This record gives sequence, C-alpha cells and structure tokens, in this order.
Amino acid sequence: MRALTLLLLLASACIDSDLPPIDLVGPELSSLSPETAESLPLDPSIRLIFSEALARLTIEPADGSQSGTVLLMTRYKLDGEGRPELDENGQPEDNLSSSMITDLNAGDDGLDAASYFALTVPCRVSLLEDESTVLLQPQQRLRANTDYMVVLSSMIRDAAGNRLGSPPSAEQERDGGLPHTLRVYRTAAGPPSVIGADLPGHTSKLPNGAVPTNRSRIRLEFDRPMDSVANGDVQLVLGDGLASVPVAAVLSGTILSMQLPSLGSDTNHRNRCLEGDVAGTLCPNASYAIVIANMRDTDGNLMERNSLSFSSATEADEQAPQLIGEVEVIAGETEILVNWQTDEASSSELVVMGSTDVSTFGNACSSSPCDHQVTLSGLSIGDSLTFFVRSKDLALNSFESDDIVSATIDLPDVAITEILAASGRDPDNSGEYIELYNFGQAPVDVSAWVLQRVGSSSSIELAGDTIIAPGAYLLVVGAGFIVGSFPGLSEGQVQRTTSSKLFSFGLSNSDLTVALVDAEDRSLSLTPRLVSSTGQSKTRERLDSDVFCNTDPSPASWTANSCP
Repeated sequence: MRALTLLLLLASACIDSDLPPIDLVGPELSSLSPETAESLPLDPSIRLIFSEALARLTIEPADGSQSGTVLLMTRYKLDGEGRPELDENGQPEDNLSSSMITDLNAGDDGLDAASYFALTVPCRVSLLEDESTVLLQPQQRLRANTDYMVVLSSMIRDAAGNRLGSPPSAEQERDGGLPHTLRVYRTAAGPPSVIGADLPGHTSKLPNGAVPTNRSRIRLEFDRPMDSVANGDVQLVLGDGLASVPVAAVLSGTILSMQLPSLGSDTNHRNRCLEGDVAGTLCPNASYAIVIANMRDTDGNLMERNSLSFSSATEADEQAPQLIGEVEVIAGETEILVNWQTDEASSSELVVMGSTDVSTFGNACSSSPCDHQVTLSGLSIGDSLTFFVRSKDLALNSFESDDIVSATIDLPDVAITEILAASGRDPDNSGEYIELYNFGQAPVDVSAWVLQRVGSSSSIELAGDTIIAPGAYLLVVGAGFIVGSFPGLSEGQVQRTTSSKLFSFGLSNSDLTVALVDAEDRSLSLTPRLVSSTGQSKTRERLDSDVFCNTDPSPASWTANSCP
C-alpha cells in the first residue's frame, strides 16, 4: 500500500498543470469594412478581421494562385449587358449555387478553381502581418449599381487547424454542416456609361457586319437617366483621329438619338475619303468610333470618355430586307413560335400590338438568306394576339409584315416519352420502339398521325382507329419486335409497322430526330438527335421540354424527372 501511494505521488509530481488548454474552437469573422450600409467603391479595398490568427496557406495558396476561400462575386448571374439573368420564375438567378456552397465547405482547398472561378471577380487576397486581418482587393473595376458578395469558405483555418465557425452550432448541425459566410454590398453609382447601341458589336438585336455608308441614325443607351447633351459632347471619329465630326444628338432619359451629318457638310471629313458619296455619311471601308464625353447623369456624376467602334461597308444600302415565302406561325398552349426568312442579314423582331406596342427579339442573323425565329412565351390557352414581324438591316432599312392574328390552342395531350433506336439485340427490330404517352384526362384519336424523320420525307403513319386512353401508352414497333423481351409489356400496347424493321426509313441511331405530327400537320413532340449508347434508350425528362437523357429501356412505364 505504501508503495502504491508513493507511485501516485511521483506521477502527480510529473504532471505540468500550467500547460495551455487544447484549442478546439475555430476562428470567427469579427468585423468587415467598409460597412454593408455604405455603397461599395468601384475599386474597393475590403478589410476582414478575424477573432484569431489564421493559417496562411488557407488564405494565400502556396503557388500564388487565386484564393479559393475568400471570394468576391456578383450576387446574381449577369447577362452580357450587366443585367441580372432571370430564372424560370422570372426572378434574378443566384450566382452562388447549392453545389458551389457544398464545394466551399468541403475538401481541403475551398473553391474548385476549374469549376467556379469564372463566376468570381479576380482578386488579390492577402493575410497581413498580424495574421488575423485579410485584405481583399479586386483586380478589375467593379460594375456600378450592382450587388456583390464577399463569400468565405469554412476551409479557412486557424493555426491549430480548426475550421471557420467550428464547432458548429445546433442550427448549423441541423442544416447539414458548416455554412458559407457572405456579406452583400451594393456598388456605388460611379460615372454613367453607355451600355448599348444599334451598331454591330454593341447589340445582339442587329447582325454583325459593316455599316453601310448611307447610315444616318444611331441610337445609344446609357445605364441611367442623363441630364442633358450639349454641342460637342458627341463626336464621329474617323480612324485614328483623322477627322472628328460633331454629331447632333437628342436626349430622352437613358436614350441618346443621333443624326449623322453628310460627308458634303463637313469639309475635313469629306477630304479624308474622296471616293465617298457627298450625300452619304461614312467613308467606304473605314474604321470609325462614336465618342461621348462630358455628359452628366441626373445626380451630377460626370461620365468618363466612352468610345464605340465600328467599320463602314464598301457602299450604301437603300434596299430594305425582302421577305422570302410566307411568315410561319405555330401556336402552342403557352407559346407562339414565329418563323420567317429574308434575303439579307437583319434583325428578328416581333411586335405585339396594343395600347403600347411591345417588341420581342430573337437572335439576329448575319447570313443571306437569313432565317428568323421569335417565340412569344408565358401565354395561356386561348390568348389571342395581333402582331407583325420586323427585320432591319445595318442601314436600318426595315421590312414589316402585314398584321397577323394568332391564338394559343389546346393541343392533344400526347408526347414521345421514350425511343430506343439501338437496342443491341440481334436483329435490332426485336427490341426497338417509339413510345407515345397520353398524359391527359381524355382519350386521344391518333389515327393518321405521323412519326416523321425531320428533314426527310421518310415517315411512319399510325393506323386508323388508333385510340390512346388517358394515362396509357402506345409503342410503335417493327414487325419483328418481341414483346416478351420486356416484362409487363402486352401485345395490346404495341402497333407494328408494315415494314420488316421499325427504322427501315433510315433513322436508327443515325444522328437524326423524330417528330410526332398530328392529323392537322402540327408538330406536337420532338426527340433529340438519336445518337445513344447501344442498349440504352432516350427518355424524356419532363413534358414541358424536349430534354432527353440516356437510360435503360423501360417501355410503358415513363415517369417525369427520371434522368440521372
């Protein structure tokens, strides 16, 4: 007993009770400046102070690359003109996706550069000497009047290796892990700037190309309402300052409309291109720029010099685009698709008439002849619209169609939901099929409907007296199709073609598409190009889109959202 007591006394004498406690608590963000209530400068320096010293390599990568743990990004995805892109519900689409949040909070390095850095603003991120202060400095000027976020990854660690925000709170644990941390700023107005013009390269509404030498009008758009325009604020500059011509302009809010002077009215301009037409406005085959300066917005902010470059064509263009054929209108339940063709490169505009005309633009086309397509979406069954189509060339010569009246319709509720064009069975016609599904509440007579190979006269016509019941399927198959190859499938669910093979009209796995066309010659459903892995079918993802994916064949059992 005395020996045991002595051993315990000796052991206790060896324990150093003055050792510091083990650090199990991660760092926290203590402060961030500037404050979010302030407008963020367009060339900011953002300072983040943490509650303790940080591990430098979790802030500054050893290879000198961009930090993956301290990030600056726009709050919403932006289009080419800096406007928020809208999701399917018409709301601004978040730039920070759920998969990006997962990546920010997993692994050892924070953000996956290959996948996500394109969504962020390039920044220099530095950990200062006190090792608890981080400086975030964008390497490019920010957009004015735009929401930006500072995003922190939970991969930020202190010197002891504890992650940002660890241990997690009860709320964090309930939500499945450590959350990212973000702060949202609104950038300052900054100087006003031009965001678009009806010149090639400065708008998606007109085709690319050179501007005809008789172009007389140009229209610019600013990012905000402007106060006024004075003589000399707008100049037409030839080449590298060979000639500078004052341009008369009229301002209305954010829109600046200009009238280009003729060559004959400006001697200096005319002398620089003796081969030009004095009645024209531009020298042939020349480089130009519209230069705007000295204007102020309605808050008094002075704009910086804006220059919009373009090239002139060889000659004038006095002829408006000409319509080839007829305007084609395809009415659906929630949208109206309009197609037309013109003889030259021009814009694709559909103007819905009403108390105020509303324009919808499709992609401009730069070819000759030029195919145009515009879709009016977001409609309801029975909506009736009066509209016309318009196409402008780069001289702003305009074609306008006659007024067109069209209404959305209640289409038959039948779609191609699955197609197997490369069964892997020998012969293929023992397994290939096209599946039609009635997703409505009433029987549909599909007699004389056609499965059409797009771009070809080859087709399969469905037999007379063919009815698909609500919720039922019809498999169009070849003569050699073996029903027993698919458990649960019955002979009553198939319709065999008279040919020896379902795809004898040349479709099988051929990178072509199939359309379902009803007795009124309306295309109701379309497959993707039928290049697929042998033994796999193409299955529709949802009824409201023509998106398909490769899946294992499962005839007569389609369900929405089944794509992996």
